[in-house]
Amino acid sequence: MHVAMTPSATPLATFEAFGRAKDAACGRWGSALTGRTPPRTTPSAVGREFSADAGMLGFARRLQLPVQVNTTITRRNVGQVDAIADLLAAEGIATWSVFFLVPVGRGRRRADHARGI
Repeated sequence: MHVAMTPSATPLATFEAFGRAKDAACGRWGSALTGRTPPRTTPSAVGREFSADAGMLGFARRLQLPVQVNTTITRRNVGQVDAIADLLAAEGIATWSVFFLVPVGRGRRRADHARGI
């Protein structure tokens, strides 16, 4: 079985916590990125800031964990897709997964998601 983690951007997501996860057989780290230009929120339905994810990216790199980035395409970021791709190519990301949000739950309440692109 292959284990990966996609932690929330919280104060609990420390370098030490990443190290413990790797020691427990975590083999990949995942993060969300929905924008290339500040404030790079990730994803808007969750409301995390990219800066916290960027810090965790550094932890993963130091521990030699491959990184997967997940991007949900919405009206807010559709014009940034090429810039996001350029950023990720320069960062040596292992996998980029692109999604279109199904407008249910919190996604339905967000006008940019609910109406699609």
